[in-house]
Amino acid sequence: MGEHNVYEGRYITVTEETIDYHTYERMYLRPGIVVLPVNQRKILLILEDRVHEVEPRWKLVSGWMDKDGLDDLEIAQEELAEEVGMASDQWEKLPFCGRSRNTLNVPIAYFAAHNPYHLSNPPQNPDNDVVLERKWVDFAMYNNLLDDGAVMWDRDALYALKFLESISE
Repeated sequence: MGEHNVYEGRYITVTEETIDYHTYERMYLRPGIVVLPVNQRKILLILEDRVHEVEPRWKLVSGWMDKDGLDDLEIAQEELAEEVGMASDQWEKLPFCGRSRNTLNVPIAYFAAHNPYHLSNPPQNPDNDVVLERKWVDFAMYNNLLDDGAVMWDRDALYALKFLESISE
């Protein structure tokens, strides 16, 4: 019968496919961007209060690829400016080994923004999310935040941990 959409929203699509008389569901998220501002072997984390979440959380600078006509680097640059009022002249698209057609599909493009600097007149964040705090962390500090439960263990956390390990060598 093939894969077909069961639900399609702005950010999430759910599909079903019948294979050998079993129905399998898949979830696809809209592609996203994660930016790791990096300076002196540390990355920047933000404590963000997001209107649609229960409580503020420590996270990486990130956003959705939901702006028509912009490529992933342009969206990464906008997210860095909007969320933390920073820019960088040295961008690096980081490798990612993702697969599609898994049960959960979350395509993410990761970027390192080396030696970021503060913008004198940063744009306002159109999401109305509020950054309550910023923290530059190295490998050991990030590991402690994960161990203490301050940062959620997820794919982005593992990616950040591996990135920090690679720049601390």
